[in-house]
Amino acid sequence: MNRYTIYCTKEQTIKALELGAPIIKHEGVTTVGAPNGYYLNDNVLTKIPTSEQMLGWLEEQDDIEEITILRNRAFHSWAYLVTNKRDKLVSSNNIYQSRHEATIAAIDAALEYLIKQKDE
Repeated sequence: MNRYTIYCTKEQTIKALELGAPIIKHEGVTTVGAPNGYYLNDNVLTKIPTSEQMLGWLEEQDDIEEITILRNRAFHSWAYLVTNKRDKLVSSNNIYQSRHEATIAAIDAALEYLIKQKDE
């Protein structure tokens, strides 16, 4: 079953932490390297969330109602519904060869949206 698990990227994990996501961290780690599903930076071992966990957390945020990975016969895409002031559907203009690629792209877009909203 692990081959079906989509892990977020390290960069996505860092952005989510900056936005307050409850991601597991272990401080004071002095081992060399990190086990699978974690990254090590400045003696802090951080668990990289799965896309399912990240999508769930993103959908709990104030502005994002739902994130959907769309599948056509030949390609994948994504969309999310923003409920800030009024409902607005934001969707990808790109097509992706796999659900994995579309999922990672959707998470990137949703994180960037939340960062932009935070900065305004």
